[in-house]
Amino acid sequence: MPPWACQDKNTQGVDGVQGPCTRRGLVLLLVGLWPGLAAAQPVPAPPVSPADLKAAYLVRFSGFVEWPTPTPPVLVLAVAGAPEVAAALQHHAAGRQAGGPELATRAVRTGDPVDDVHLLFVGGPRSYAESWAMRLQGRPVLLVTDVPEGLPEGSAINFVHVGERLRFEVSLRALERARLRASARLLGVAVKVVE
Repeated sequence: MPPWACQDKNTQGVDGVQGPCTRRGLVLLLVGLWPGLAAAQPVPAPPVSPADLKAAYLVRFSGFVEWPTPTPPVLVLAVAGAPEVAAALQHHAAGRQAGGPELATRAVRTGDPVDDVHLLFVGGPRSYAESWAMRLQGRPVLLVTDVPEGLPEGSAINFVHVGERLRFEVSLRALERARLRASARLLGVAVKVVE
């Protein structure tokens, strides 16, 4: 029988209630637990998924790019070929503002109209990213991809992995073709800026 349990089951328990545990037993129990409570480590935060990280970046990108004037009251951030990023983006953009404009999100597929889209993230194979880059040529849309060597394919921003970290590279030429300007702060944290 544990030391905090009463030998006599008829002994008064905590607050006068009949039971096997007395005040003395409850104190012994708490004192016995105290070292474990004192040594308890904080619970680490769950790891951030790649989709969540990309979505957070996309929201940040929208605040560091200048669209042709006038600045639209609502910036539409779209995702093609990456449903998990689309879901995470919806969560990250909800209630957020990027330097003024409201953010709206949606998933798009090949053939969907994108006339009102300001930022498009394209996941999937290289050929899919290439087809979107050709379709958006000359439009003021920030094209973001995550394919190896994505900048030469026409994307303005391309995600890259540096060690275990997700970083990004920027193409000034693609930004210029889209009539967009990236802030110096965005360019300053890019792992590579292609002239």
